[in-house]
Order: sequence, then C-alpha cells, then structure tokens
Amino acid sequence: MALFVLLALVGLLFSAATPALAEIRSDPAPAPQAEEPARNADVASLSPDEDLCAECRMEPFNAARWIDAAARARERLLKDVEVIVRAQAAGELSEPTTRQYVARRLDAALALARRGLELAPVSGRGHLEAGLLSFGRFALTGLPPEASDDFDRALRELDAALALQPWRAASYRRVARLLAPLWEECGDDQRVFIAKVTRRTRQLDPGAADIKEAAARMGL
Repeated sequence: MALFVLLALVGLLFSAATPALAEIRSDPAPAPQAEEPARNADVASLSPDEDLCAECRMEPFNAARWIDAAARARERLLKDVEVIVRAQAAGELSEPTTRQYVARRLDAALALARRGLELAPVSGRGHLEAGLLSFGRFALTGLPPEASDDFDRALRELDAALALQPWRAASYRRVARLLAPLWEECGDDQRVFIAKVTRRTRQLDPGAADIKEAAARMGL
C-alpha cells in the first residue's frame, strides 16, 4: 500500500516542480518565513506555533490570501509526507511524534483552504488545495483508500475543482496522475471517479502517454 501512495505523491510533486509538467498551477505569492531548526530529522516544514497566514489578518475577507497560504503550506507539507511514506515503503517507521506534527500542520493548512472556500465557494484553486491536503492526510495515515475518510474527502474536493474547470486539460492530467497509481487499492465507487477522470483526461489530452497507459491498465 505504501508503495502505491508513494508513486502517487512522487508523481504529484514531480509535476508541480517541473515547468514542463506543471499542471494545476497554484502559484502562491511567496511569504517570508523565519528559518528554524528542524524538529525532526525527517521533517523540515512549518513550525506548529507559527501563524501560517499573517497577511490574512490584514485582509480577512480576501479569499486569495487564505488559499495562497494553504498552497504555500501544502508545498512543504506534501514533501514531508513523501519522506514519511518513503520510509514506510522501505520498512522503516517514523516516530509517532513526527506523524502527529505533520498531521497538525496539514489540519492547519486545511483550515486555511476551507476559510478561503467560505469566502469564495466556487474557487477551483481552493478546492484543489483542500483536495491535495486531504490526500496528504490520507497518505500520512497509511490506511487503504476504502477505509479512509480523508481519501473520500480528497476525491470530493478534487471533483469540485475539476467541475469548475471542465475544459482544462492540465487540471485533469494532474488529478489523474495523482490517483491512477491507487486504482487497484480502491473500492468500486472510488474507481468510478478515477475512471471518469482518466477518460476525460484521455479526451482532453490524447497524447499523454502515461495517462494512456493508466487507462489501459484500468481496462478503459
């Protein structure tokens, strides 16, 4: 199970970090952050005591501020989750305090995304960030998709993000690349959603070789 989740995370982080494969671009404005010593050798993300969105106090009704802050946190936190899942796939277990630390930060970042969505319910970026952060929570728990409420929440948010941009091939490619590695591990309803996204991605971008391969593996 950890290997499938790792493949999904690696694909997500690679596409976000590679300009040629950058999919749903979040592009939050960078915020200055003070350096601090890592609290665990595996983790180098934000301090649990640090205000993730100081600028939100200046513009509390600006949804973009909240969603940008969620995106900045997500960029770091999913890298931390990847480190933990990679160790798990190699047969090593991270310290419980490490997982608890990252889980708290994911919750804090999710709260930012949800506040942004309260202010702008039809923000595709807001739903995207909530979906990716929920996926991070799912990956952190190590539960199979069928047993994970976080995974189902991630699917709902990603579905909403795609519904708000139905012709954006880049959006579909990224979500398909995130979810396709988990196809074999998913329940029937979850597979229905992944198949829907994969089919639509094939329609929008028939030249994407990895999506074509994933569709063939699913029998689509």
